[in-house]
Amino acid sequence: MRRLAIVLLLFSNERALADSHWTSVEKALGRPGVVQGEALQIAFPRTDLNVVVQGYPLDSANVLVSRFTFRPGPAGTSKKDSLEGRVYLLDVEVAKALAEAAKEGLEVTALYDPFLGESPSMKCLVLKGQGSRSNLAREAGGVLAATGTPMDPPTSDPKPADASSQADPLPHPNTWGDVQNLLGPGEEKGSTLLYIWEVKNKTASLSIQSHGKDTTVCGELALPEGSSKSLVDELLQRHFAIATVFTENSGDASRNIVDFWAVGDKKKLAGDLKGILAQEELLDPRGVGWVESR
Repeated sequence: MRRLAIVLLLFSNERALADSHWTSVEKALGRPGVVQGEALQIAFPRTDLNVVVQGYPLDSANVLVSRFTFRPGPAGTSKKDSLEGRVYLLDVEVAKALAEAAKEGLEVTALYDPFLGESPSMKCLVLKGQGSRSNLAREAGGVLAATGTPMDPPTSDPKPADASSQADPLPHPNTWGDVQNLLGPGEEKGSTLLYIWEVKNKTASLSIQSHGKDTTVCGELALPEGSSKSLVDELLQRHFAIATVFTENSGDASRNIVDFWAVGDKKKLAGDLKGILAQEELLDPRGVGWVESR
């Protein structure tokens, strides 16, 4: 018992130290982030936007989320801290955001269409940079300031939306039972079920949104470069629409990014997603949930 208490104390102290390392970044950007190992991720939902994709409203608070990830340079080296960011933009915000990124010395690694047939038209801007964490935080804030992204700290009790703006009914407690039986437990946020998973050098993220009778899926899969063709073929065979395919250079490796969209019955969509994810070794083919990270 004493040994367990010591381990827990050491873990608590280590976590507190990791949190304190990022205080200046959180202060500069005006909100707390989430510590993941040695990294810090800070999210900025585009709750100022009402985006509709093929007639279905997006859950802006959980789908249209710009994110910045800060990582420290390797200990004992002269390498600087690093920043990776993804920023959701209106088309009319792109030119100003690109100019701000160039001014701040951030590298633009991608600018792509994350959806299909959305209104208003959107883009996703992918950025990276190196430097001191205080400078990186300032640079990230500069890019966000070039958009209409809400910068005020999030509140724990948001004001209820006007009843007329509620396009989707609140989900029944059993809304996601069939989906989670097939895909494993996800993160339930109102009418949206979220999944994010990484296995080796592959990543999958899914936003599954209930619209009453219909369900929509916004998904992104990142795979080693050269492995996207079979994935695209599989998605098309299962009647998923491909929004974009591009190559992302990150560190020493390149990955193919595939964004896709679908609408239909939630159980059928989950079954199709299970087949695709299992084929890419992101999901346990036995259907008992996500495979262990490795």
